Amino acid sequence: MKNQECYDKNGKFLGWFSRSMAVAVFIFRKNKSKWEVLTEIRGSGAADFQGKRCCVCGYCEFDDTLEETCTKEILQETNLVHHPERLIMVDINSSPKSNHQNITAHYVYVLKGDEKMEFEKRTGGEENEIDSIEWIDTGFLPSDFCFGHDVLIKEYVSRLQKNNIFNRLKGAFLGKRYIFY
Repeated sequence: MKNQECYDKNGKFLGWFSRSMAVAVFIFRKNKSKWEVLTEIRGSGAADFQGKRCCVCGYCEFDDTLEETCTKEILQETNLVHHPERLIMVDINSSPKSNHQNITAHYVYVLKGDEKMEFEKRTGGEENEIDSIEWIDTGFLPSDFCFGHDVLIKEYVSRLQKNNIFNRLKGAFLGKRYIFY
């Protein structure tokens, strides 16, 4: 399908109706010797996949960068006071076979001791978008994920551990554009 022109009611050209840009943020923390990932249960106000588990995710709004979108979604969905400069883009999924043909930028964020999270004070994007938030051991992921986030969690943990990036992140910031394979 070709992109479609969009006009307002007066016939003024507004832009193109085309595929949407989204972000998914995989937030990890070390709990003793295990790595955990922050997950959400989608609520009745979510656009789709209500009752399913996912990581922080959302659509890029007009005039926002991808990193600004990550920050908005993290704050809305978790109220995590974080350091946006430590977001690491790890992949972009542009497959037209993906969810609603979205183009999704994947980011990893490693939680350190200086960040605070108050789930009960999160602002939420849409009303009842998120039912609950939970840390999950990456070695024992449940089967109720949507968007293939369970597969991506396993892949990113494996890639991160092979590159020993977690240890490097403890001592130095690698740069928000660092991509590893």
